[in-house]
Amino acid sequence: MPKSPFRPFDRAIGQSILRVDYCDITTLNVDVVVSSDDIDLSMGGGVSQALLRAGGKPVWREAQSQAPIPLGDVAVTTAGRLTAKQIFHAAVLDYARRELTTIDLVRRVTKRCLCLCDEMGFQSIAFPALATGAARLSPERSAIAMLIETASHLSSKTSLRTVIMALYPRPGLQRDILPRFYSQVQDLLERTEQIKIVTSSLGKLEHVYRELKSSESVEEIVQTRESLLRHRDMWEQDMLEREPGDSRRERSWREYRDDIDPELERMSALRRRPQELERFRSERSRPEDWRRLESEYTEYRSAAVRGMIAIRKRNITDIEMELTKRGFSTDLKRMLEYEKEQLQRLEAELGELCD
Repeated sequence: MPKSPFRPFDRAIGQSILRVDYCDITTLNVDVVVSSDDIDLSMGGGVSQALLRAGGKPVWREAQSQAPIPLGDVAVTTAGRLTAKQIFHAAVLDYARRELTTIDLVRRVTKRCLCLCDEMGFQSIAFPALATGAARLSPERSAIAMLIETASHLSSKTSLRTVIMALYPRPGLQRDILPRFYSQVQDLLERTEQIKIVTSSLGKLEHVYRELKSSESVEEIVQTRESLLRHRDMWEQDMLEREPGDSRRERSWREYRDDIDPELERMSALRRRPQELERFRSERSRPEDWRRLESEYTEYRSAAVRGMIAIRKRNITDIEMELTKRGFSTDLKRMLEYEKEQLQRLEAELGELCD
């Protein structure tokens, strides 16, 4: 196998690890490996054929005993000589109706495989980029769709502790696709995690402001959280719809920054108002109520500020990269100064909260 153009990339999600690796899926030591196949489970090419060669004919015979299966369904068989315990045969192609192989189908099949792992108590699974061989979906869009579904699943209760996305340089694949995809994955997971931290902190802060009877602040929190989630969903959809080689990445990130900036500003305006806390202090006779509320506010606000700091730092990195590519730009310089000012203010607030 050719030398990897990048190092494995791990991201902790909930109690699990999501890994993107440049490797041969047949060699991985996991409970389950996923085969990308047609509805007849023919195992005739690409990843499915590689799994057949490594696992042996018993794998094919057991698969054939269940074929054909509906498009989007998953058949479970022995893994033969593989170190894995099972193979999940994902039906992502009907040769008679190729148009039915879509990104939505890939997401549905990915979710089905993850749910099967929970039902069967498995702790690790490895996926190829589904439907990218004979089914002809682009590796970038397929893998991004799978990652969005996987990140969502791992954020909930699950038996899975390790999910591996095994990328492999099949013949005919453009040399720059895997490194470009690897970079997109980092961006996707990082930004998704940032929004998750911020929205989670906002949800907890909402309870604090409700106790303060600050209805205006509660309404601001609810609107801000919902708006951030809408922007996240729109951004993920943009990633899924983007065609291979699309050069809109820098513009997309810039628009994303611009879109969520008003929400970050509204969050900044949610700083504790002294008069509200003083009113709470006077209305409550028990000191422990005051201490609890103060502690909760500090904890949740600190988490939100850390999330905003991470977003600002990433924005600064993105703008600096744009400046490197484009050279001097008054607009980019102005944006960079603004982001640095906001970062400095947030770091000062975090210092106050942690004192």
